[in-house]
Amino acid sequence: MATTAQDDALLDRIRERYQLAEDGWRDIHTEGAEDMRYVAGDPWSAEDKAQRKEANRPALALDELGQYFNQVINDVRSNPRGVRFSATGDGASDESATFYQDKMREIEYRSNAQIAYTSAFENAVQRGYGFCRVNTEFTSPRSFDQDIIIQPFPNPDMVLPDPTALRPDSSDMRYCFVHEHWRREDFIREFGEESAHQDFDALSVDYPTWFTDSHVMLAEYWEIEEADDVLHQFQMPDGSVLGILKSEISDRSLLPALGLSAWPESIQDRQVRVPSVKQHLTNGVEILSTTPWPGKHIPIASCYGKVIYVAGGAGPERKLMSMTRLARDPYMLYCYYRTTQAELVGMTPKTPYIGYEGQFKGHEIEWSKVQHTPVAYLQAKAVTEGSSGQILPLPQRQPYSPAIDQLEFGAEGARRAIQAAMGVSPLPASAQRRNEKSGVALQQIEASSQKGTYHFVDNFDHMLRQIGVIVEDLMGSTYDTPRDVGVIGANDEARTVRINDEEMTPTATQKKPVSTRGDHQATISTGPAFESQRQAASQFADQLAGNPDVFRLIGPMIIKLKNLGPIGDEIAEALKFLQPPEMRKPEEGEEPDPMQLQRQLMEGQQLLQQAQAQIQELTTQAETSAMKEQAKTQREAMLADIKKELAMMLQTMKGEQAIALARVKGEEDLALQDDAQGHELGLSAVHAAETRNTQRSDDAGS
Repeated sequence: MATTAQDDALLDRIRERYQLAEDGWRDIHTEGAEDMRYVAGDPWSAEDKAQRKEANRPALALDELGQYFNQVINDVRSNPRGVRFSATGDGASDESATFYQDKMREIEYRSNAQIAYTSAFENAVQRGYGFCRVNTEFTSPRSFDQDIIIQPFPNPDMVLPDPTALRPDSSDMRYCFVHEHWRREDFIREFGEESAHQDFDALSVDYPTWFTDSHVMLAEYWEIEEADDVLHQFQMPDGSVLGILKSEISDRSLLPALGLSAWPESIQDRQVRVPSVKQHLTNGVEILSTTPWPGKHIPIASCYGKVIYVAGGAGPERKLMSMTRLARDPYMLYCYYRTTQAELVGMTPKTPYIGYEGQFKGHEIEWSKVQHTPVAYLQAKAVTEGSSGQILPLPQRQPYSPAIDQLEFGAEGARRAIQAAMGVSPLPASAQRRNEKSGVALQQIEASSQKGTYHFVDNFDHMLRQIGVIVEDLMGSTYDTPRDVGVIGANDEARTVRINDEEMTPTATQKKPVSTRGDHQATISTGPAFESQRQAASQFADQLAGNPDVFRLIGPMIIKLKNLGPIGDEIAEALKFLQPPEMRKPEEGEEPDPMQLQRQLMEGQQLLQQAQAQIQELTTQAETSAMKEQAKTQREAMLADIKKELAMMLQTMKGEQAIALARVKGEEDLALQDDAQGHELGLSAVHAAETRNTQRSDDAGS
């Protein structure tokens, strides 16, 4: 593959920027590798281990760090965050925002994005930095449609971002490398025809960073380029204003979608810099491929640990601190204490009794058994052949009391230092000091232990938000044609949505297609985790079920709050038919009884008052607990839902009653009208008969 002058300039920029990035990240990677050595349970240096092995001395490494890592990492695993979208303009609507959110949920489910998220967070906690990426793929080998996916970086050292980027999510980076080392044979097999450089021996001398004796470094080089453009603002027929770039005006396909036949006169203009992203696949000496990226963001987001800046020789130096970093020394001290304890225990005398030669003669069996089997007595010779008749002292047990207690105090101090370095409070919480065992107390203890590491969780939220920004940027270009796409709602219900089909006419079963156009803002959902919400809803449903009157009215809703699945749905459906007649809605084709509707309306109002009183009592009880704010918020939301449901039910009852009364009144009016018409007909007949009789009388007289 022959390179052009433009390629040569690009390759020079790639090699220069790679060297800058490698220099900027060298110390961070070195510290991260050292952190991972401690995480893997290897705090001893190679020299110490070699010396101890040669002297047959132990070098223990007990797992004291893993429990603190697991508490922080598994808390994120058990409380997954969600990306939310809100419409901000350019044709966006509440319906499109709902579609974006449901589609984001489907993307995360299909990509198994929690692996990518938790891998990045785990790396940030243990070594100070982690990454994940957004990509696109074809929906099938026989389709031109694409889907968005989220992918992990299990090894974060593969990613080399712009070292001048300052934000913890790397949203401000101008370039980024994703590199890996290939064996020469694999590289030739994959790129042999495209690559013109086969003299790897010479390349390993000229470009040692990219080529070695046996491997080739292959890198994705992501770069943001900016081009000058002009933004025109137009007055639309509906009175709104719309901004269109000069480079987009030539695209006349936008006119029908905007309801225009030609572009109107521009209201105002301004110069802008329009970003575009490209991915170059390179081995450092040639561009193997170039792929334009449809979005305006590099599709890689970072999750950093604690970011600090310290003075250095060339100015402030950025350091990405992990939970491991400051715990390394106390962990080494802890392992040294435990190793010393093991050494002292190993120095316990293996021959506990010492006596003169010949003193045990004839009693060897009893003395050998005394360490394992109780014996009634032991005997030893008072005089031996070498004692010249002098009586010898009895054999003595060798005393040995190693300083285990003092070492235990030292090890406990080292453990406290580990906890302090990792942000885990070694002091007991107030609930622990009172020895409380309730669920609320345990939640307080857990919340207190999480505060020292919340900056890791906060940076994790920044990464998730950037993932949402990248996905939002890709939605309009990836899902830009009329088609059916799968989404997953907030209740985990999968469904299909029709998008961008302006010619489709909505029907009773098919909603209006959703447009993917527009700008949306990505945020991270806050509040209790789904498990906490479900548990609170279940407990609240139990309390509501304790009131027979409330259960009689909203029994199906209470069953659904228990989240019992398909069986629970069947129970809720059955409860509808088990309700008293005055509480049930008429079946299809059944005429409602106006008097029954009136009674139902009155009873519904009474039960609404009872439900409000019950909920007020539960809310008052919740306010007295330590978690009153969270419980109050949850119960207020549930109260609003119940009020809304009951209000809709009462409104329906009123409407049905009005219809029934109108129907009855109409029938009565019709009957009266019939009676009046009959009476008038009768009078007319009588009058006609009288007229005929009078006429006959006149004729007879004549």
